Amino acid sequence: MSIETNLSPDGTFVTLVIPTRFDISLYKTFGESYQPYIGKVLHFNIDLSQTNYIDSSALGMLLMLRERAGGEKATIVLQQANSTIREAFKITHMGTLFRIE
Repeated sequence: MSIETNLSPDGTFVTLVIPTRFDISLYKTFGESYQPYIGKVLHFNIDLSQTNYIDSSALGMLLMLRERAGGEKATIVLQQANSTIREAFKITHMGTLFRIE
């Protein structure tokens, strides 16, 4: 599985399109998808429109992205998450660290 990465035309944000399963199998790919933009971009959109499964390792990967992107200075927006994924963020209280749209 791959992650589609798109830099906005003005270079201010990156969108990462996550496939159907966001789990440990994407660890290396996920890191490689955002690494070229660290230090250059503070806004990342995580498109979850195709994603129907997320596990604790994916939550950890998102925390790592947030930390590497600048911590509180960075904005990580989770877009088009289904109700199950939204519930996972609610239960873990991680919804306070990410904007969910």
